[in-house]
Amino acid sequence: MAVTKELLQMDLYALLGIEEKAADKEVKKAYRQKALSCHPDKNPDNPRAAELFHQLSQALEVLTDAAARAAYDKVRKAKKQAAERTQKLDEKRKKVKLDLEARERQAQAQESEEEEESRSTRTLEQEVSTQAHWPEGHLQEEEVGEDRPGGRHGRRGHALCTFSGSWVICPPHRLLSPSLQVEAPRDFLQGEPAWNWTCTELSPPPPALQIERLREEGSRQLEEQQRLIREQIRQERDQRLRGKAESTEGQGTPKLKLKWKCKKEDESKGGYSKDVLLRLLQKYGEVLNLVLSSKKPGTAVVEFATVKAAELAVQNEAGLVDNPLKISWLEGQPQDAMGRSHSGLSKGSVLSERDYESLVMMRMRQAAERQQLIARMQQEDQEGPPT
Repeated sequence: MAVTKELLQMDLYALLGIEEKAADKEVKKAYRQKALSCHPDKNPDNPRAAELFHQLSQALEVLTDAAARAAYDKVRKAKKQAAERTQKLDEKRKKVKLDLEARERQAQAQESEEEEESRSTRTLEQEVSTQAHWPEGHLQEEEVGEDRPGGRHGRRGHALCTFSGSWVICPPHRLLSPSLQVEAPRDFLQGEPAWNWTCTELSPPPPALQIERLREEGSRQLEEQQRLIREQIRQERDQRLRGKAESTEGQGTPKLKLKWKCKKEDESKGGYSKDVLLRLLQKYGEVLNLVLSSKKPGTAVVEFATVKAAELAVQNEAGLVDNPLKISWLEGQPQDAMGRSHSGLSKGSVLSERDYESLVMMRMRQAAERQQLIARMQQEDQEGPPT
């Protein structure tokens, strides 16, 4: 049975319309219902009917094989976890972007206020430059406007004053200079004569560069968040690579010992030739060397290029049905593999998504080989012994 990677990318449970924990009986029932509705003979006008029917057949084979279904579920779970991690990372980036945009809007609002205040200050300075100098410490008011009732002039306009030899303009309730503010009584603006002016020392206003600094601070924070994200991704990648390197350092290439039943006078060597062994073992990874013992029939040593390939061979390869293989570690066994069972993957296995897909495809091939062998044996039984 040829299993494609496109099939492994599909949601087989959704294809059959069943839940993930459905039993084999429910899987077969759902397959029959789907297969009857999309059989090519019943849908001659649908060009995808044959393809869908073939996919349903493959889904049935995967979900009714316990080992293949377990491996497929692990692939599906790993993809779901990867999607969740990607979504969390996107949400974090979106939050950083929104925070930066809010800071930029705040900075623009403050910049507009600073520009308005700066324009007002420049206007006042231009007016004071056109006035004559008055004696130091003297306050002179400029009376403008029409006469008020009662024969008084309205005190509207600007007053010139000096403080410590510095000429400034003194509009009521306005900023005189970076360090002085003059407040006039409320009745001054209503035309009442008021001479009791109050001068107050003020702290310097924020500099114009504060907005630029705020914008730079927001940019730095965004760059820092992006740098932290890149650093986290780099550390995770280095940790994975370092873990793979540590598992192979100091151990050399992994070597396995193969044993099977074989009599000395058996020319077929128990059904295992070098080509047969290579065909069985190369599906797990690159095989560097394979040596069959000439002194001990039924014994061989295989050297893999990677520890991962050797682990998969130890955990999954059973050999021929009529003469099984016994595989054991000879050299290069990783420490974390010593506690694993020979029959399959443990719960703490950390195989990657690609390894799971390879394992599923390998299980499919083994299932197909078993079915072919059973069919051949049934055919031989029906034909009977040769006469």
